[in-house]
Amino acid sequence: MKACALLFTFVLWAAACPFTRAGALPPQAHAADLEAREHFRAALQAQNSGRFDVAAREYEEVIQLQPQLAEAYANLGLVYYLQSKFEKSSQALTKAAALKPGLRGTDLFLGIDDVRLNRPKEAVPLLARAVEEEPQNKQAQLWLGTALWNAGQRAGALQRLREAAEIFPTDVDILYALGEAYQKSANQQLEMLPPNDVRLLRKGITPPQWVARTSVSEVRGSSSGARGQVAALKDTGPRYLLYKRAMADFNRKDYRAAEAKLAAFLAANPENAEARYLLARTYEQLSLTVLSRMFQVDPHSYRVHQLLGRIDEDRWQNDKALAEYKTVEQMRPALPGLHLAIGEVLWREGRLDPALAEFEAEIKLSPYDSRPYAEAGTVLVKQHDSAKAIPYLMKALQLQPDQLLLHKQLGTAYYQQKKYAQAEQELEKVLPIDHDGSVHFLLGAVYRDWGRPRKAKAEMEEARLIQTQSERRAEATVENAASANQ
Repeated sequence: MKACALLFTFVLWAAACPFTRAGALPPQAHAADLEAREHFRAALQAQNSGRFDVAAREYEEVIQLQPQLAEAYANLGLVYYLQSKFEKSSQALTKAAALKPGLRGTDLFLGIDDVRLNRPKEAVPLLARAVEEEPQNKQAQLWLGTALWNAGQRAGALQRLREAAEIFPTDVDILYALGEAYQKSANQQLEMLPPNDVRLLRKGITPPQWVARTSVSEVRGSSSGARGQVAALKDTGPRYLLYKRAMADFNRKDYRAAEAKLAAFLAANPENAEARYLLARTYEQLSLTVLSRMFQVDPHSYRVHQLLGRIDEDRWQNDKALAEYKTVEQMRPALPGLHLAIGEVLWREGRLDPALAEFEAEIKLSPYDSRPYAEAGTVLVKQHDSAKAIPYLMKALQLQPDQLLLHKQLGTAYYQQKKYAQAEQELEKVLPIDHDGSVHFLLGAVYRDWGRPRKAKAEMEEARLIQTQSERRAEATVENAASANQ
């Protein structure tokens, strides 16, 4: 990133040159220009030697002397970026862009700042312009893919990373980002399936309701072998022809073709669990294909170990995942996101204290990322340490207000502290997405301990009704599917 930090250096000198022409400005202006040059030289020397605080002060001196010099604000913004002071960086770069619209490089770093500050929607147009201006800029390509993903434009993110991998076919950073995106896409599909089905599938067992409406055929992956069984629909009508063609593509390892057909099929049949599971498997195989490319490029890269860890984690092979992540930690101990990943595996294994330590380590490295705060708060709620949990949960919500489920954790923390009014306020925010009745049940417990028995009874009854309705819907799905195939 050092080269990027010097992006505006020569532009600044070019902008300063007119002020040095004899007779162009009065003597006091000429003196101010000379002083600005001296501060610039000092800033550049400090920047190149890693003394960023000194560099920032010197650039601020330049701005005091030349307040309309866009390049000075741009350089100051880049120094703040290198210090991970993303809010200050964004402010300085915004001023530079206002003074000189189209100044090369401002869109890129403003976009990166927005991603770091959890403003991906604002980042997308900035980074898209940066890519348009400089398609060969790897950072622009990578950060645009990240911004698109975080903004919920996941198909666009995958396409951007695929294109980047074509431009940089031997770059392990680009390849890792693409492989990780495929793994995330697989998880996204699995999260849309009933949890019980996923648990059975991970054990290689076909869910009973799938057997009731399908014939079963085994689908074997090219690299990992069969992880379970995927159903082939009996229906021979044209509606399922696309699905059957996708299965054929998968079986002959043409995963890109299978992905396209399954996405089209699911657009018309979003409730089809078998197709969604096959799409998840397809994304997993695409990720393994990327991993194979990474092995060919640089088998000893920390990115190879990082993607291996991610794949092992998604397969619930926790020991293997931790071993890969620890290898990455030895190579890149300050890698953003690494301690979060380690903590999540430890949390899954019930090792709460070590997991909490990893989340706290991640917070120091990524203070603008809401996820480690959320995870740390959740662990502390689990440990009934609500006094410590509440600040973490509130910070997570401050950074990313749309995380509705965190209000449930925050409400639980207040309940543990017997702060019933605050607990009620938080839990009521989650009621619209209470699909299993757990939030109503918890709110009922709050009312019970608060001494409001009528409200407690009503919430408990609502929790029971939601759970009953959920069970009936599952039973009806199985019965309807079985009837359709009789």
